[in-house]
Amino acid sequence: MPRIWRFVVLVGCILSLSACSFWQEGPTKAVVQQAIALQAQQIQQDLLQQLSPKSTELPKLSISDVKIERRRLVSLPSAAYQVNGTYSAKIEFSNRTLTERENLFEVYLQRQPESETWLLVRPSQPD
Repeated sequence: MPRIWRFVVLVGCILSLSACSFWQEGPTKAVVQQAIALQAQQIQQDLLQQLSPKSTELPKLSISDVKIERRRLVSLPSAAYQVNGTYSAKIEFSNRTLTERENLFEVYLQRQPESETWLLVRPSQPD
């Protein structure tokens, strides 16, 4: 094999391995979708406790059409991925259904060491 072709094959292999490891390190679209749903449920629960402490029933929420626009590694107390984009939500109340499209989201996800598990992180707000 001519020397130039060996170089091209070697560069192609390195680029494909780099691309694979880059996408494997960041959270997948499915993980982000679960994080959006969890974050929305936590916010709903916080609001419900403040507005109607006697009520315990949350509306059914489903997340779809997640579009990741930006994913970057940031330093919180430890490294996490900040992921931004849009999503659609379907919220089912007892008497009606609400559909919202192209909602903006921002979630922070941290990979657990030695694991395939991701943790939803809520950065602390300044006082």
